[in-house]
Amino acid sequence: MHCVNYWETLAPVVKLITIRLLMILIMIHEWKLRQLDFVLAYPKADVERYIYMSMPKGFKLNVGKDQHSHVLKLIKNIYGLK
Repeated sequence: MHCVNYWETLAPVVKLITIRLLMILIMIHEWKLRQLDFVLAYPKADVERYIYMSMPKGFKLNVGKDQHSHVLKLIKNIYGLK
């Protein structure tokens, strides 16, 4: 069983003033600072079920059909998926 908000995605953001305050506190207290980057943590993971997405804007089809008549089947995760 999944949690109540399992299918909702979250992209937390921080205001610049918060980052500046944190940097000032680090300098005042002489704390050590490390930076981690998790941008590519999940985009290359295999998907567990069939997932389809509509064609991206600006994508041109050479078959002469309407863009809305085709979809893409994902074989790897993209940003925003669980």
